[in-house]
Amino acid sequence: MTARLLLIALLVLPACGTTFATPAGYAALEPVVGDYAFEAVSPENCRYRIRRLSRGEDSDAAYWEAAITNHLVRTAAYTPVSAADLTTVEGLSGRELLFEATSGGVDYRYWIGFLLDGSRLWLIEAGGVASTFEADLDAVRDAARAIR
Repeated sequence: MTARLLLIALLVLPACGTTFATPAGYAALEPVVGDYAFEAVSPENCRYRIRRLSRGEDSDAAYWEAAITNHLVRTAAYTPVSAADLTTVEGLSGRELLFEATSGGVDYRYWIGFLLDGSRLWLIEAGGVASTFEADLDAVRDAARAIR
């Protein structure tokens, strides 16, 4: 069954013009739920999700970084930790942002990357309990850079 789902994913994803890599240690979920183009989960229940959104051509990386940061800080009580450039192997560029929050005495990390692709915006989200997710950060970044 798993091999069949993998084969379907390999056949369908290239047809939509974009392929996604699964972070090391994660398993791709099929079928994808909601408006996500791709979704994967780790054994510790950390999540990795990708959405494709429409964007105005005049909205640049600085706009999206400010909009995402403002939204997470004002509405979800996240604290920014770091920000850096993000570029895929195909040359799409954007930014990666790391946030932290505490809820019920548990520390969480939320990593969000975005890539500008003409009139599209690829929004890559990953997160989980800080003690387990921090070990996944390199694999999450590698998977985001592998978007083709």
